[in-house]
Formats: sequence, structure tokens, C-alpha cells
Amino acid sequence: MLKQMIDFSKKLRRENFYSQNEEVDEDIVFLVIPLEDKKSFYYVLKDRYYDKLDLLENAKKYEDIDDELKKVLKNVKLLTKKLPGDEKGNKSIGSNKGTNSYNLFIFQGVKGDLASKIMKIYNEKVLKNFKNEVGESLLEKLIFTKEEADLLFESVKEASIKLFEKNYQNVYGKFYFVFELENKKLYEEFYVNYLKQKVFVGKNVEKKEGKCPTCGKEGIISIPDAFNTLNDKKPFLLHLGRPVGYNVMICQDCALELIDFIGKFLNRFTIFPLFMNENIQQMEIKLLKSDDEKMGFRKILEQIHEEINKENLLLDFYLIIHKDDFVYVDYVFNFKYDFNGKSIFELEDVLDNLFDKRLKSNYFNQVNIKESLLAKNILKYREIIFDFVYRAKYDSLNKKVIDDIFYDLLSCYLKGLHNEEKKSLKQIENAFKSYKSLNKIFGGDFMENLENIEMENLEKIENNYQYYYLIGKLTRYLLEQSKMSDKTHALVEPFINVNNSKVLLERVFNKYKHAIGFKDEKFDKIFSIILNYFNSGKLPDQVTKNDKFYFFEGYFSGKNL
Repeated sequence: MLKQMIDFSKKLRRENFYSQNEEVDEDIVFLVIPLEDKKSFYYVLKDRYYDKLDLLENAKKYEDIDDELKKVLKNVKLLTKKLPGDEKGNKSIGSNKGTNSYNLFIFQGVKGDLASKIMKIYNEKVLKNFKNEVGESLLEKLIFTKEEADLLFESVKEASIKLFEKNYQNVYGKFYFVFELENKKLYEEFYVNYLKQKVFVGKNVEKKEGKCPTCGKEGIISIPDAFNTLNDKKPFLLHLGRPVGYNVMICQDCALELIDFIGKFLNRFTIFPLFMNENIQQMEIKLLKSDDEKMGFRKILEQIHEEINKENLLLDFYLIIHKDDFVYVDYVFNFKYDFNGKSIFELEDVLDNLFDKRLKSNYFNQVNIKESLLAKNILKYREIIFDFVYRAKYDSLNKKVIDDIFYDLLSCYLKGLHNEEKKSLKQIENAFKSYKSLNKIFGGDFMENLENIEMENLEKIENNYQYYYLIGKLTRYLLEQSKMSDKTHALVEPFINVNNSKVLLERVFNKYKHAIGFKDEKFDKIFSIILNYFNSGKLPDQVTKNDKFYFFEGYFSGKNL
């Protein structure tokens, strides 16, 4: 699994996915520090601050600096980017007590006493640790005196007020400090070499000479910082539930490739399919490269399906889920784009509509919606739906499961009638529409049965679904005739909990009989038909979920008999 990701990352690199081409954030203010005279530092401003250029004594326009320096400034974020999971900077130079950077020559503004934090890093004791990576003469020029550090901090505090009209402590992250180097390659070389030293799990995990199982090179190998199941400080402890097989010892270059794959590519996605077939993989890279928009899982699969244009196409891939600092990998085989005449993603949309369009945005983590009952149902069913759509577990959904989902959501929306009737009526309408489509896709006959119900010339009920549909319509009719001052559709909500056919009929008639006049011929005819079927012996005592679906479909289909 690691090998496939590393190989794919190398292909992305060859296709320039990792090229340093980010646009500079317009809010960033650069402070360039000459090595020969650190007191001669100057600001570099983007065009949004050109009108404030004169407020600073030592400032230049971004467009006026030389192209080589401009390229460095353009990529300060990439050249200081921390490892996934190290957002606090524990692996930074000097940990996170100083300038909190992975790059000796570039650091972002830090909260607190900037001068003090500069002095913690740019002193002889700390800098001598880098004598193998950086020449001694250059290291000496990086050393700050207290006077230089204080002068710089005072200037930045003044610039914060002049440029942002805010205190430095509120805008410290908008400043980037860059030492002005003659050799511009050193910025990237130092950063990459520093990353390589940090790409393994930690000091407590073994490093040894050996052959890397992913690239075949001999050298130092250990467990990568990415995709391991170890506790860094206690390597004998496992994060339970994750495969031990993830703990493969690889070389520094491959570990760094994994870091780049996560940090520079995978962070664009929540869900990504890494195809195993070489031709399809190349097709995928081509699609990613050619598309200007953010290409997601769905769009990739749609484009692949369209490109191959093969009936009953089955696909195999690694499913990679990347959410915050969590990465989950699963192997999916025999993925179908089409399912019973619909694309798998059209089906997902219908399911999402059933959940009031709250499902797809809540597959992971905590469900962030106010309606607690709807949230509970999303938590109950999201895993099996996700497995069906994305992990090709096609046995996780069937007609019975769809009925269960609809029943729980119908109960949820009916309860909503007590508080927000208009909203809940719309939810019920959309839920029925979605259920009818899903029921048909999964082999049900709900729609077909509804189409066979003829109200115009109805003389006799032939089956249970006609009976419950008719009782639903009768209930709505009786409610409309009622003279109650506070009548609302919430009055029908309790019927979802009635499980006995006799109780249901008695409750309908006894609750609303006062609303019917002696000469209501429509009511007399329908109620006579209902009673005949009820007394025929064909009706079971138990009211099923499906019976209730016909009841509520009848109720919400309209107020006329």
C-alpha cells in the first residue's frame, strides 16, 4: 500500500504537481534581512499595500524586486510547511519555543516576544548544530545580537499598526521573515534536508541499515512519520483498530515522498481513489492535470467512466480518506459506476435528499446540525451508506434497509410538524419522493402499487395497500372538516406509532367523527368500503412499516376524497 502511494507520488512529481507555483497571499508582508547588516532590513509589500508604502521608511514593491528573490517570497509557505500532524511545531528548529520554523532562512511571525524568540534560535549554541548542512561563515552571519532583534521587533510592531491598524499580537501570522541569501537554492535545500531528518516516527523507534522495500535502495530505514500505528513515545503501544502492516520500515527519500503525497497532494481531497490499473492511473493523472477546478472523487470516477465507456465497468482502487490529520486507506474492488440503471452518485444524491441534504456533508466526524433526531439518524446510517457508495459493499443496502431508513426519517420529520410545520411538510414531501425512487431501484413495488389505486370508480378494496392509502386520505379529509381552532398536520404524527389495525381504525373514526354531517355521501361511501375490507378477514392485526407508508402517502396526497 505504501509502495503504491509512493510510486504514484513520484509520477505526480514528474507531472509537476509539486512544483512551487503557489500565488502569494495578498495579505502577507515580507521582511527581508540582509546578512551583512541585519539592521538594514526592508519590507516587501504586495500591491494591496502600495498605497501605504510611504508609511514605512524601508519598503519596496513586490514587483520591483529581482526575479530570484521574488520566486523565494512566492513560496515561503511551501518552504516552511510543517509535517502533517505537527501543526504546533514540536519538530521545528528549537521546538516551538523559538521562531517555530523548519527553515533556518525563513520563518513566519510568532506570537509573543518576537525578539526573545529570535534570540533563542539565532545564537551560536543552536546554530552550530547545523554546521554539517550550512557553512560556518554563513552560520556566523545568522547570529542576532539583542540590539538587532529588539530593533526588528520594534519595527514590526509599528508596521502592524501602519499596515493593518492592529496590534502585532493580532496579525503576527501575516509577517514572513526571510534572510537574503546570495545562493537562492539554499532555501529549498535546507528545508528538504531538515524534513528528511524528521520524516521518521521519533527518537524511540529503531533506525537501521537496510534495503528499502519500496524503492530498493540501501541505507538508513525506519518507520515513516506518516501512515504508522505507533505511539511515538511508547513504540510497543498500537493505535488499536489500525493494521500493524502499516508499520513498514522505509528509507528517508520514500518517507519524504509520503509526506509530500499527503501535504502537497492529498490535502486537496477528502476522498481519493488511487487506481491500480496503470492505464487508468495515467488517465487519472491526465484528468487531474487538465482540470482547473478542484477534482474530487465523484468527478474523477465520472470522467474515468465516460472515458472508458464500457458497459458494466468494474474498477479496483485504494480508497484514501483524508480528514484533518486522519488518513484511512482501504482496498476497493469491483466498484460499479452503475447500479440498477442509475449511477452510484445519482443514487447517493437521492439518499442525501432523503436526509434533507445533510448526509454527504456529515459522513465524518461529529454531525453538525441542530435537529438532534435527524443527527441521530445520520449517525445511525451514514456508515452503511458510505460503504455502499464508496467501498463497493453493495450488500449493505437493500429494500428492507431502505424501508428502515425511510421509516426512521419519516418519524423524524413528522415530529417536526409540532414546531416547524412548513419546513417539515417540505421535508416529508421530499422524503416520499426520494423513497419512491429508492424503493424502485432496490426492487420494491411502492410506486407501481400507488399507480394501481383508482379513486374515481372505487367500489371495493382489493388489498392492504389500498386499504391503508384510503384510511390515510380519510384521516386528512376528516381533519380538514374539523372545526378545531388549533388543527395542524402535527395531529397526524402519533399515527406513526400505531401498530394494530383495529386501534388505527378506531382512532381515526373516534377522533374526528364529530366533524361529519349526516348527509356526507363521500364519507359514507369511502367509510363503507373501508369497513367491508376490515371485516373481510383479509387484514392482519399487525400494521407494518410499509402499511404506514401507504397511510401517510394517502394523507399527504391531498385533502379531497
